[in-house]
Amino acid sequence: MNADLTVNEKRTATLRKKMADKRGKVPMFDRGGDIDTLKKRCLKETGLEPPRQPEFQTWALKLLEGGKGAGGSVKVKRSAGKKSARKPASKAKAKGRARKAASS
Repeated sequence: MNADLTVNEKRTATLRKKMADKRGKVPMFDRGGDIDTLKKRCLKETGLEPPRQPEFQTWALKLLEGGKGAGGSVKVKRSAGKKSARKPASKAKAKGRARKAASS
């Protein structure tokens, strides 16, 4: 930084080059290490215990492994009390046509 509080661009560029040379080549993606490494550092770095390993449901494992039941999309059952906010296309179209006819 210069005396007038502006950036000294030449010194900044020199420092950046020096730091980059010291650091070496940077990997394209660096998320902090693999899962085991992150879990080992979790408590020290965050103050929190590491998360437990996820336990996937059987249907999800089958889908991931390409086994039986993995042939297509996964169907999700909706709860009986909830209905879709969207109206079926045929009713919506009919309502739109009725509005258009009424406004003409």
